[in-house]
Amino acid sequence: MRRLLMAGLAVAALLPLGTGAARAVDFVETGRYAFVPVEGGALRLDKESGEVSRCADQEGVVLCRLAADDRTAYQDEIDRLGERLEGLETRLDTLEKGAEEKQTTGTVVEPAPEAKDRAGRAPAEPPSAKLDPQDEAELNRFLAMTDKVMRRFFGMVQELKRDFENDRL
Repeated sequence: MRRLLMAGLAVAALLPLGTGAARAVDFVETGRYAFVPVEGGALRLDKESGEVSRCADQEGVVLCRLAADDRTAYQDEIDRLGERLEGLETRLDTLEKGAEEKQTTGTVVEPAPEAKDRAGRAPAEPPSAKLDPQDEAELNRFLAMTDKVMRRFFGMVQELKRDFENDRL
């Protein structure tokens, strides 16, 4: 709860304040929400979700608009990439099983019906299990690059996680 309150106060400090602006001590808590007066309205901090909204009186109606939150965008991107990674791992497992089956029995195993491309279509034909040296070298370069990208990505995720845990955001 302290972290959420501090996030709201930090956002309040970043907004343009006039002479009538409130100090950090002039906030009001009402159960789930904490309100911080600012010029032209107030900031509303949802203590459960951490969302910050700017509330203002517009033509006799108080409207609260959610402030932009990079954390939500990052989490959405992490979720999207996680789903994509799961799909790619499933497809890779299917292809590896097909290659193993071809090596042991000499027959080709068709990919499972759930192995689909991004457009939802099944692959036209399974790729050959044998690669020529040039394709294998290109595949190794691609895998090395993918490994590097994923390590950097997960490093950034760990860094964000540490920042949230240490109240540095």
